[in-house]
Amino acid sequence: MLSSLQHLEDLERRLLEELVNFHLQHGIQSEQYMDPETGGIYEHKLASRIGISSTGDHASPEVVAACGALAEKGLVRLNLRKPDYPVRGVRPTQAGLALVRYWQMTWKQKTLHWLKNNWPSWALPIALTILTSIILRLMGLL
Repeated sequence: MLSSLQHLEDLERRLLEELVNFHLQHGIQSEQYMDPETGGIYEHKLASRIGISSTGDHASPEVVAACGALAEKGLVRLNLRKPDYPVRGVRPTQAGLALVRYWQMTWKQKTLHWLKNNWPSWALPIALTILTSIILRLMGLL
């Protein structure tokens, strides 16, 4: 799954990385942020954390579109914080957290991750080769 989500637009990637950093550093401590129905950081506040200015309490259309695209991909959850205040809160999903962790891995960690998650594709041929050579030696053919 991670490989299919590797290529995000630059703005989407920056927003997701900052959202995960905020989530891990500050968000978990806030009861209001963690509310499953209304929680999250406001879109315009998230945008300002990556240097994009907004007008008042509303994020730019590009930020709103990027957050919507991330939500469609299942990487963030968008919530209306207050019914009478049409600004959305943004929170990362488990898939969003996992993707950012994957981006932050070293090449060695990514290699180990791949080996662990794809072991049938590499372990089975090795095991069959070893088993075949043992059988051939026992039969005297090698």
